[in-house]
Amino acid sequence: MRRLRLDFVCIYRLLQTFLRNKTSPSSPECEKHRGCPDTYDDTLILALRLFQTLWQLSYRETLETVSKAGFSVPALSTYHYRIRKIPIWLTERDMVSEIDMH
Repeated sequence: MRRLRLDFVCIYRLLQTFLRNKTSPSSPECEKHRGCPDTYDDTLILALRLFQTLWQLSYRETLETVSKAGFSVPALSTYHYRIRKIPIWLTERDMVSEIDMH
């Protein structure tokens, strides 16, 4: 399957499957963190980042494109902050290779 034909919904569903297989409840990344709970789940943030990478969009273009498709997206500053705090074991290379396999 060509990567450019993947829409946001397809990427989101593939990432849900990928993260379900990758994350274990005993891993340190799954520990509860302090502060306010995240409004947007990690799967959505990662799907936005992967969509941005595959389509080679800027942060603003990504949020605008997905918002126009009818999805609720975070503010630009929230999105950028959440991208910076993604665990190291979730790299774009891993996600892109997982999508290429499907």
